[in-house]
Amino acid sequence: MKYLTSTTRLCCSLATLALTGTAFSQVAGDECSNALAAAIGDNAFDTTTMTPSANPPADGSCTFLDWGASQDVWFSWTASGTGTLAINLCASAYDTSMVVYENDCTTQVACNDDSCGALYESILTDFEVSASSTYFIRIGGWNAASGAGNMNLFIEPIDSGCAGATGSCGEPHGGLGCDDGTCCSAVCAFNPLCCIIAWDAQCVQDAVANCGLFFYNCTGTTNDCATYATVVSGDGSVNVNTLAATLDGPGHLGALCASGSDNFFNDVWFKFSATANGFATVSSCGTISYDNKLAAYDMGVNPAAFDFNTLPDALIGCNDDGVDCLLSDGTTPYASEL
Repeated sequence: MKYLTSTTRLCCSLATLALTGTAFSQVAGDECSNALAAAIGDNAFDTTTMTPSANPPADGSCTFLDWGASQDVWFSWTASGTGTLAINLCASAYDTSMVVYENDCTTQVACNDDSCGALYESILTDFEVSASSTYFIRIGGWNAASGAGNMNLFIEPIDSGCAGATGSCGEPHGGLGCDDGTCCSAVCAFNPLCCIIAWDAQCVQDAVANCGLFFYNCTGTTNDCATYATVVSGDGSVNVNTLAATLDGPGHLGALCASGSDNFFNDVWFKFSATANGFATVSSCGTISYDNKLAAYDMGVNPAAFDFNTLPDALIGCNDDGVDCLLSDGTTPYASEL
């Protein structure tokens, strides 16, 4: 509560001084304590009118969250049933960062920084929610960026046989359902026995066919395999040869890669270790004379322990025909740049 005060000098007479004050009202959504009620569908917001809240979130699994003194806005949403929630900020006009808390303002359960669009907006998909639980959604910006945006919420109910399931969707097990609620529900709608009797080998096959599950498999010893990626410097150029290369990496949604296709073909692999914090550019502009596509993945600080089955989740970014690059002869070979 703040008041405007002044010094008053009284002389030669009796007087009565009345001091009144008005408390400044807090903007709705500026703090978790007055979070805006979110609805399924579109929810507009503008963080330029907000102030930074206390306790900025740590990066955690979101490597480039970099919250800083970010002006943030808070929403709250209570699940009416068990399901998977998608929280989409892709229509926002600045580099967003997003953190989700469950049932209070401090228990962080999810986060995202750069998963959609050229402006590095945020999106969470297949986030499993529980009936009657309240989720606080905190939206800020990378390195304290701010601006206007839209948050879209979409929920898919989970089959009752999938609720609380812990077994992997990619392995047969004795339990009902599997641990990916969206995939589990899709499979059980097609094959109800997977949620009534057991998640067997047929359920795994159905999951691969219906959910786009990825299982890494490559038996070579060259950079045709991600497991034998060629080590390169973080600065410089490297020769690329995809002749006779096979495919061992995952596909990615074309919308994420500025591409008309979800597919990659005949891939080869390179890796480098970052020697400092900063920005990296990977480009085939003017150097590769055929239509090519790029993807980059984060192997973390212990690459020897990296699980290549998690490549889809380790994606940093991808690009296909996103830059108008000309070769010396003036042609455009649909080169790519990250």
